[in-house]
Formats: sequence, structure tokens, C-alpha cells
Amino acid sequence: MGGTLTSADRAVTAVLNRIRDDGRVAYLLGYGSSTFEHLTSAHAERTGEDVEAFRASFWAACRPERDAAPALLDALEAELADLNEDIRWAEDSDLDRLIKRRERMEAAIAKVRGTA
Repeated sequence: MGGTLTSADRAVTAVLNRIRDDGRVAYLLGYGSSTFEHLTSAHAERTGEDVEAFRASFWAACRPERDAAPALLDALEAELADLNEDIRWAEDSDLDRLIKRRERMEAAIAKVRGTA
């Protein structure tokens, strides 16, 4: 390995560590993504490791998780229910603002569900 790490080396290491330590990031940027291919190739090149061996050992330490989505959906849907109650009792002067907020929230829910 030897020598001083460059800013690029530190950036590669930081992102690889994040992939290893955060399952959501591992799911998005992990094995099979071009980002993973580039990062692991850069790391192996810098350290002199075999790239395929490094990818295999590194990925074994990762714990990808697809979903933070269910908890996010629950929170958004609870907030939407509260907002609908606010709309129900809103004064005319607040109604347009609240309806626009509801539309944005419904779009966010659809995006999390993958139906947007």
C-alpha cells in the first residue's frame, strides 16, 4: 500500500466504509452497481489486491437492506391522515395551501411505494 493517501483515495475509502456500515447504502451502491465496480477497482489498484478477491471479501462484510421504506411509509401516511383532518376543519384562507401540501405528500408516498 505505501505512501500518502490522496484525497481521491480517502474518498474511495470513505464511500466503501459507508457501503459496508449502512445497509441502505449497500443496497443502492453495492454489488452489481457500476459505483461498486469503480470503487472496488480503485481500492484494489491502490492496495495491490486482486480486485475479484477484494470484492468478494468486502461484500461478505456488507449487509444490504432494501427497506427503510416501510417505516417511512408509515410516518408519511400518519402525517397524511393528520393533514386530511386539518383540511376537513380548515378555514377557506388555509384550504389551498393545505391541499397543495397534501398533493406533495401524496406524491412523496407514491414515490416511496415506487408508483410515481
